[in-house]
Amino acid sequence: MQKEIIVNKNNISFKVEDSKELHQDVGYNFWSEKYSSWENSTFQVLDKYLSKDKDYLDIGSWVGPTAIYASFLSRRVFAVEPDPTAYKILQKNISLNSITNIIHFNAAASNLQTAYLKPNRFFGDSMTRVSENASSGIAVKAMGLDELISLGDFSLIKIDIEGHEFQLIKEYIKVLNQAKIPLFLSLHTPFFNNGESLLKELTQNLANTKQVFDEQGRKISLEQIDSSFGSYLFLW
Repeated sequence: MQKEIIVNKNNISFKVEDSKELHQDVGYNFWSEKYSSWENSTFQVLDKYLSKDKDYLDIGSWVGPTAIYASFLSRRVFAVEPDPTAYKILQKNISLNSITNIIHFNAAASNLQTAYLKPNRFFGDSMTRVSENASSGIAVKAMGLDELISLGDFSLIKIDIEGHEFQLIKEYIKVLNQAKIPLFLSLHTPFFNNGESLLKELTQNLANTKQVFDEQGRKISLEQIDSSFGSYLFLW
């Protein structure tokens, strides 16, 4: 039987399922031990840009740590998660709190007609990746970024998709340039042998952005984005 616990982040509290699927790493307890101090820079961005009269697009929602938090600060949250195990837990966590303003999709944000999922270690571990190779894993529904953006009036888009961000931004940069919605983007450059060239192409694609901020909230240039793991806020 799964255990339900209450977690707190920046004085926002909600219930979650302390799922056995999230404990496959011995000694790792995300909700009770990690969440209160997890990715504080991400929540600073959410606190600043989310609004009760605007929507929030959360691409790569996992089990809900940002989407559920954002539901208290936004008019509506559109949560996109392709991993079937993570999505099942996300649904449960939304239900536990009787949240009615989260619209959720078991899908991958991608231009592919069919996306395939490859778990890093096990489904549900937060690092499941999209692949074009059918032999890599299971097939899931794909939704284009243009379709997702058309669903609401967004104050912020968050994209954290374990490496598929390079392809997604490349395919939809015209949509992003037209929409001009603040973008909080997690980069997974070290996953790729050609990461440096992917990063160079990404920054070229994002050349129309007017401002870039790193995880410490410092204004930087596109050229200062390095090839390590990191998240950046892009403003048009």
